Amino acid sequence: MLQHTQMQNYPFSLVAFDLDGTTIDTVSGEMHPRVQAALKYAHDHGAQVCVVSGRPLHMLHDLLVWDWVDWLVTLNGSVVRRQSDQSILFKNEMPRELVNDVFSTLDDLNPAWFVFYESETYRELRAITYMARKGSDGLGEATSEEDIINTMTGMKPVNSIHEAMAKHPDAVFKMECSFETTALAEEAGQRLHALGQLDIARMGPIEYELTRAGVNKGSALEQLCQELQLDISRSVAFGDSGNDYSMIGRVGTFVAMANSTPKILKDADEICPSFDEQGVAVWLEQYQA
Repeated sequence: MLQHTQMQNYPFSLVAFDLDGTTIDTVSGEMHPRVQAALKYAHDHGAQVCVVSGRPLHMLHDLLVWDWVDWLVTLNGSVVRRQSDQSILFKNEMPRELVNDVFSTLDDLNPAWFVFYESETYRELRAITYMARKGSDGLGEATSEEDIINTMTGMKPVNSIHEAMAKHPDAVFKMECSFETTALAEEAGQRLHALGQLDIARMGPIEYELTRAGVNKGSALEQLCQELQLDISRSVAFGDSGNDYSMIGRVGTFVAMANSTPKILKDADEICPSFDEQGVAVWLEQYQA
């Protein structure tokens, strides 16, 4: 078991933050310097600083060079690695049989698929049209097809996910599916819940993110705190959308961005100003000496 020595004058053992719509501008991929400074202050004063993202490692970009980030929780909690040496603390893949069951359960609804491996991601082309038409919580300010495509840099566009996967035998960690209409998405949700074996995050009216049962951002932070012997009651996490909901009730304090989805705002412990107002920094600066 790992152990981390916590400085006693800073109130948080761990500071965890989502990216898109919370700390990162979805279109530009940049984090405001004020937010960076607040997170660096937490790190410098003894807190473990942790990214908690739905993104895979290969889509974290500049985060990989920030020395104030201690841990990377990627793919909605499927993989947790130490930032300094990229060593993996734990990972939870989706069994291929489960992946195939998800496909067969939904394929007649004509979903657009995303499939996430550790090293690369495939996206079906029609997903862009679906998301531009109906929106996605994970896209933040990206609403046009051009902006949505820009947020997906690093994803390989394919016509058929099944053909792409036939050439890629590696483990799948996360799946996403979007649908042409809300009615189709509702039907898909009922089927996915009936299938079981899945952790399901609703990401707007037509989109779901899927990992194996029990694998989510909240469970990953619980396990990380156990491994580091951190007091989870002194942890804080920031988020704004469906895949952040699992952190509510697990971390000591969950802080929702003012731009969060209604469900997140309703159940959060606290609410900070919006992403556009550098809300994470505003909230953390209250605890700076």
